[in-house]
Amino acid sequence: MNQAPPSALRFHATAALAAKLGGFTANPAAPDAEPMPLDTWYAHLIRRRKPRVMVMNTATLMTVIVPLAPAATFFDRLPAYIAAQLDGLRIPHDFIHAHVDRIAGPGAVLKTADRSMVGILN
Repeated sequence: MNQAPPSALRFHATAALAAKLGGFTANPAAPDAEPMPLDTWYAHLIRRRKPRVMVMNTATLMTVIVPLAPAATFFDRLPAYIAAQLDGLRIPHDFIHAHVDRIAGPGAVLKTADRSMVGILN
């Protein structure tokens, strides 16, 4: 049986968002030796009647807003929203597919390591 490779996604979330997504990853895998620009994201929960998640890439500062509900499928839906944002910016499709396919699936949910990135999100 052929399994998909693990996701390269490093998802730094606030405590409130991590609680909605099932908590922080207990033992995250070491980051890839060859990280790509879209591997690491910071995220913040926007509390509204219909909660949203503001996700920002650390390398490009590109921001994507994704509906939280249903939280169980959030990581399944995230790559499509990122791909749509990149497509809207007229990024070449080869770049989009190479990066988005790499971060598909549940990545490591980590605590925020850079408070300035959280400040930018707020």
